[in-house]
Amino acid sequence: MPSELAITVLASEAELFRSLVTQLEVSGLRGATSSTRFDPLQPLPSLYLLAGLDRADFIDEIRGHEACEHACIVVACDPTEDASGFLALGADDILWLDSGHQATHLRMLQAAKQASSRREFGELQRFHRGLMDMRALIAERGDGAEVLREILIMAADALGFERASMMAHVEASDVAYVLATTDDPTLSEFELAIRDYPEVRAAIHSGAPLLIGDVREHPATARVADDLVSHGVAAIAVFPVAWKGRSMGALLFRKSTSGVAYICAHGQDFGALLAAQLAAQLRDSSLFDRLRDQGRRLTRAGFEAERRAEGIDSLSDYFEASSDGIFVADKEGVLLYANGTAERLTGKVRDALLGTPITDHLPQDDGENIAAVMGLVLDGSNIEPHDMQLRTEEECRTVRVTTSTVLGRLGAVILSFRDVSEQRSLEAQLHRSSEFLSNLVDSAVDAIIAVDIRGLVVVFNKGAERLFGYRASEVVGQLNVTELYPEGVASQVMRMLRSEGYGGPGRLEQICREVLVNGGDIVPVNMTASIIFQHGEEVATVGIFSDLRDRIRIEQRLLVVQEQLKNQEQRSLLAGLAGAAAHELNQPLTSIIGYAQLIERTADLQEKHLRYTKTIVDEAERMAEIVKKIGRITHYETVAYVGSSSIVDLDRSVEASESAPIPALLLTDDSDSTAQITLEQIAESHEEEMRERDPERVRHSDKDSKGR
Repeated sequence: MPSELAITVLASEAELFRSLVTQLEVSGLRGATSSTRFDPLQPLPSLYLLAGLDRADFIDEIRGHEACEHACIVVACDPTEDASGFLALGADDILWLDSGHQATHLRMLQAAKQASSRREFGELQRFHRGLMDMRALIAERGDGAEVLREILIMAADALGFERASMMAHVEASDVAYVLATTDDPTLSEFELAIRDYPEVRAAIHSGAPLLIGDVREHPATARVADDLVSHGVAAIAVFPVAWKGRSMGALLFRKSTSGVAYICAHGQDFGALLAAQLAAQLRDSSLFDRLRDQGRRLTRAGFEAERRAEGIDSLSDYFEASSDGIFVADKEGVLLYANGTAERLTGKVRDALLGTPITDHLPQDDGENIAAVMGLVLDGSNIEPHDMQLRTEEECRTVRVTTSTVLGRLGAVILSFRDVSEQRSLEAQLHRSSEFLSNLVDSAVDAIIAVDIRGLVVVFNKGAERLFGYRASEVVGQLNVTELYPEGVASQVMRMLRSEGYGGPGRLEQICREVLVNGGDIVPVNMTASIIFQHGEEVATVGIFSDLRDRIRIEQRLLVVQEQLKNQEQRSLLAGLAGAAAHELNQPLTSIIGYAQLIERTADLQEKHLRYTKTIVDEAERMAEIVKKIGRITHYETVAYVGSSSIVDLDRSVEASESAPIPALLLTDDSDSTAQITLEQIAESHEEEMRERDPERVRHSDKDSKGR
């Protein structure tokens, strides 16, 4: 089964990366990450798998980092290598490159499990021993500055930091006091401005530990990052000190190297327990009482309110003249002032606004964000203008909010907001229209391509992808339109676009051209094009292309079918003509044969013309046989005749037509009997005529025929 084991592969060669990752995946260990260097900022993995020429250097680097004392290190080795040296340097295990899948899986799991257990046990043991030592130290020597400093030294060492401070801070005070610090044994109980420590303010405000792996990247320290770096501070950890929900200060840890990802849950619990222990120790401390009284004297709430009121009054004329709505709120988010425009926008009178939390006038989501915004402004940072929703008597309206730090030193925030509901609605409509047009272009069957004035492709829809065989990302902003045509065709199209003869200047009516698709093939297309003008100048060109390959194939198949139909019609016509000819010739032939036989029967046997009569009958019967063959023809074959002409070969044509049905007009197999019936009818008719002319001769003729 696949394992969720977090493995980081460190190797100096890419081929080793792929080989090891493949070996791990085949063995069921998926999700391994690869790197060419050790990064202490990344969370500690389940194990490091080392390969390549730099394995010894990697071991030294990992073991040299304070957070990786118990990190699991496995070295990948060739079976021919001597791996004992890596174990001596600090590796936990060896993975042979020819290990089987099951062996690899079990080896990795076992190494990671042992290291995890070792690390967890070591951390628990270290943190537990540290807390016990600190508790014993406080019990023995009290809570003086020197004792606090020794506790801070022990805590910094346990958490992997270089410096630590214990800061006391009274609620609503602008001043914090350093009770003890590891930097200098002589420094204690000195005052500092809490606004210069935004990370401490953030932790106290949230009531939760704050871990900052890189002061340059964390939002809480972004404003003071340069100053921190100049003082050798790269990473910070802050643990708030509070008693029964009331802030008493914070533990501040700092170090010169980046990274706090190694601080596991046990480390965070250790810091929180230490902060709680110090809070319990300080809650009745005369030192803290003295500092708290001093802070109260310096930060009297009434004095602050008076100063804020004076500051607001000095700006009230400016506020009332503003076309924007203006709120002024204290650090708790309670509205202290609202101008006339704010009254009109909210639909509420000023008395109904003042004294209410600003969150009452915002939706829930924006209400949660406003606290962070106000915190940044109070810290002296103006935020970028942004949109928020403002509740009015009837609806929520979209407003554009800006801030000002003018009253920040007095503990107040100025929020200016302008109604942009209609503007945002119009922007949304434009966005939907733009999205609709974009979808329309993409859903078109034909290829649509737009290029700028330099010929660079700026629009390449799905139809163009199907026709040309490129993805849009490969073409847009990458290819010039000339690369999509055979040589010289692009210039020819532009000349036609600007001429009068193909639809007028700037317009090209449908023409047939060839384009060059991915792979070098040339494809015929129908295309139309137009030039886009802006302020009378050309800014772009749009072309629409229809692939003609399927149409050409269909036309070719139609030509073949038409030729076959033509041949079929000729054969049908021939069969019809043959049947008609056979039908028409059969009647006179029957009469000829009948009359010839009649002559034979009525003439004297000694008459000389009887032999000619027999020849007539034989030749007429041969002709009847030929007519029969003609009547059977449905497919014909020809044979060369005089000169370059040809005639129908009856015998071969009859053989070719054997399997075809015989048309109704052709002679049937009982044509002989039909001829016989016709002959008797003709004989009877002839005898009647003879009786009328010469009855006596007829009697003799009957006697002769009876004698015969």
